[in-house]
Amino acid sequence: YKHKPVEQFSNISPESDQKLNNLANTAFKIFDMNGDGFVDKKEFKRMTNSKKINNRIIDLVFEVR
Repeated sequence: YKHKPVEQFSNISPESDQKLNNLANTAFKIFDMNGDGFVDKKEFKRMTNSKKINNRIIDLVFEVR
């Protein structure tokens, strides 16, 4: 079985799609604590309370290439 995320969402109604967008926007606004439209490393660290995500992983995610 191959997971195909695009197909998984192809039957979402416009109402459900709007609800998912609202939820995603609300979650983003919670992370974007200074309201600049970006989630920086400091904001992400503050909101991440998981033993699975340590500082090294966060550094890698925010590494500029």
